[in-house]
Amino acid sequence: MMEFKIHNNTRPLKLPVEILGDLTLQSLWIGDTTVTNIQPSFILPSEDRLVNFTLQDSRLKEFPFHIIQGLRSLKKLWLRNNSLTSVPGLHSHSLEILDLDYNKIVAIEENGWHTPNLRELGIGYNPLSSLPSAVIKGLGKLEKFYCSGCNLGPTLLMGQLEFRSKTLKVVSLWNNNISRLEPGALTGVNGETTVYLIRNNITLLEESAFRPILENMSLGDGLLDIECRRITNKNECLPFKDKSHEVN
Repeated sequence: MMEFKIHNNTRPLKLPVEILGDLTLQSLWIGDTTVTNIQPSFILPSEDRLVNFTLQDSRLKEFPFHIIQGLRSLKKLWLRNNSLTSVPGLHSHSLEILDLDYNKIVAIEENGWHTPNLRELGIGYNPLSSLPSAVIKGLGKLEKFYCSGCNLGPTLLMGQLEFRSKTLKVVSLWNNNISRLEPGALTGVNGETTVYLIRNNITLLEESAFRPILENMSLGDGLLDIECRRITNKNECLPFKDKSHEVN
């Protein structure tokens, strides 16, 4: 396996195209750097072999998302903890893992998405202006969805999270200032799905919103985690005062 790795370089850094020459790689890994952009010509020589591209904990403001369609072997695109502000529609038959957590993303374009084999999507801790509901709906093989700190509250609206994957395992909605779910706001969970709603402001478990979720989960070992100290006879959720732990 051919791998190129740069790590822990805090000096001004540019990645000249010539640095790799004609080398073709399976893995490109860049972390904790001052890199702000990537030229397509830096990646394209490896378009037939590249499986993993990681650029994290850096200052990336621009990424050539338009070349993803041509990266025929790419399975993992990890752009976590950068300064990206928007994401266009992505087209990739091979992509399985996409991590965009901890950027500055305001908008995710819903048109033009075609990622039929995507299993994991992370868009957490971005100041999203709206949830890309159409994208989520189209991910037929999705297993894990991370959208903690996505600015979803105070009300999760009907149809915002409509999953259509039979293999859905994790839905993480931590820390979204959610106080209420409308009926039909979260659909498509199954008996193997765990939904995390911890670190929100939910104080009332409305039957019309939560019963369909729980009925589906009851068919297996699914879990709805709201972190109530106890639930009153009026379906009120009395939360714990200590919420120091967290997941993605």
